[in-house]
Amino acid sequence: MSWMEALRETYDNCLSEVGVYRENDSQSDPKKPPYRPLVPIYHTVIKADITITLDMSGNFIKADEEDKKTAYTIIPVTENSAGRSSNVAAHPLCDNIQYVAGDYAKYIGSDKDNARFADYKANIEKWYDSPYCTDKIRAIYSYISRESMISDIINCGIFKADKNGDYNIEKKAKMNVRFKVIDPDADPDEGYKPETWQDKELFESFIKLYDETVSGEKSKKSLCYSSGEEKTIAANHPKNILATAGNAKLISANSAWIDLVWGGRFKESSEASEVSYESSQKAHNALSWLIANQGYKRERDNLTMVSWCVGNKEIPDIGEMITDTPFENFEAPKANTEYTYAQKINEAIMGYQKKFNDNDRVVFMSAKAATNGRLSIKHYGELKGSEYFCNLKKWYDNCSWIYPYKDVEWTPSPRQISQAAYGVKQGNFVKASEEAEKSCIERILPCIIEGRPLPFDIMRSAVKTVSRGEALGRSERNKIIATTCAIIKKYYNEKGVEITMELNDSNDRSYLFGRLLAVAEALERSTYNPGEDRATNAERYWSSFAQRPAVTWAIIQERLRPYVNKTKYKAKYEKLFEEIHSKFVSPDEYIDNRELSPMYVLGYWCQKNNIYKSSKNSDENKEEE
Repeated sequence: MSWMEALRETYDNCLSEVGVYRENDSQSDPKKPPYRPLVPIYHTVIKADITITLDMSGNFIKADEEDKKTAYTIIPVTENSAGRSSNVAAHPLCDNIQYVAGDYAKYIGSDKDNARFADYKANIEKWYDSPYCTDKIRAIYSYISRESMISDIINCGIFKADKNGDYNIEKKAKMNVRFKVIDPDADPDEGYKPETWQDKELFESFIKLYDETVSGEKSKKSLCYSSGEEKTIAANHPKNILATAGNAKLISANSAWIDLVWGGRFKESSEASEVSYESSQKAHNALSWLIANQGYKRERDNLTMVSWCVGNKEIPDIGEMITDTPFENFEAPKANTEYTYAQKINEAIMGYQKKFNDNDRVVFMSAKAATNGRLSIKHYGELKGSEYFCNLKKWYDNCSWIYPYKDVEWTPSPRQISQAAYGVKQGNFVKASEEAEKSCIERILPCIIEGRPLPFDIMRSAVKTVSRGEALGRSERNKIIATTCAIIKKYYNEKGVEITMELNDSNDRSYLFGRLLAVAEALERSTYNPGEDRATNAERYWSSFAQRPAVTWAIIQERLRPYVNKTKYKAKYEKLFEEIHSKFVSPDEYIDNRELSPMYVLGYWCQKNNIYKSSKNSDENKEEE
């Protein structure tokens, strides 16, 4: 199934959401945008700056400035106005001031501004003269015909003059205006809404009117590549899919560049693809709605990712999946056994999965605006709901580890993985560049959603970050190591190698060298005074140890001797050293100077965590965070 077919089907499955305004957390959370409603066909959403209130006769009552949190406004559009750029193409009801204000040209003195209002008035007049006209359209047409809008707004004190008496109306040309029509005799309990942007009767009125227009004799009918039906073909496709790149379109063809673009393969863009106006409207409106309300958006590079169920059923939020755990009210259990965490994950996922049936499908899609006018789909994937939830379970179970010093299991987010894999030291922390973080997240999400294997280079890069992390703050370093352990566990589990989070009897050479490093670090740190936080020899030589373990271990042992005699726990640590040495398969492995595999990080962490847990209730324990 293509992305357009999936979106068109999604729209048809979500008709109950069309035109419905819902509350979200935007009022309490300034960073969260307001809910964006699903728009009817032949409509779009704008953010209104001014609301003009009229009575049923079209008499002006008042004008109000709008809060951006409540400004999402559904408005009717034509095919030309929805995709307009610099051309004159008015929306039929609500638009910016240079279109809807008949006295705008009087303040500006421009013929083109007269043309904008003339086009706007012609559109609404056509609606006014049609059998689909409503009382609100009559009132609005009566008002705009008086050509007094800017004067009314000034009289309400919204536009204020500067010290020279100039209202600078030209700077306000792009401010959007919407209308309310008050009917004192209407009963709100019977569904009357004065707000034109919430009036479903008004939506249906324009849809019927525009259906006649697009299906008229002059309209081109052909086979729609999306629906497979013969319908009126769209000559222009909507923009405003991304809030951060309002002019970017998914489907477009510039006739001025057609020879260059098509390179002689086609005479016209329609030979490459034809999509009906209805299919285009449904697909683009559904995508805009999904991205606005449940997509992950990076404004600095216009990258957008979104996942959804075609059958309009709730799935975990992709934005929270990238930055945190996407399951509501999820509390990680104590790290007693891996089964406990897996069970909790399974329960959280089953809360979503139980609403699905065998035919429900989940889509994952990412898009980016390469330029202000072009939007490209970078990734599109589709899978059954059962497969999607199975992939989630595998990811959150196989890519889990013990969070440092909290004794709870957790799965690092894609963002945390990007910091561990590609972070660069900045003070006591590591931070990945924006490009590296974006690229890593884009590669990891298909692993989570579609069950793709974890890329080897991400795991290898995280191991290298750990190997050079001796100068980091202790809390940051431990978090990076734990994240890397989770990545290593995921990678090896996919290869059929079982990895546990508890210290085990493995005789893997790298695992054992990692254990030795942890014991050396713990031994030296046990001699420190309270509050002393300098790096141990084991930490300082970590990078060399990972590259040349046998030679570096001899150096660490030599530097460790003064601390062996100083520690109160000499017998304990010497016993640990002997135990680990005895597990090497042969003396040759102990003196083997080859680079260590990622397993050494697991050996280090498991041994260190084992020492920490065994001593946290004794006087040896020193809180490292």
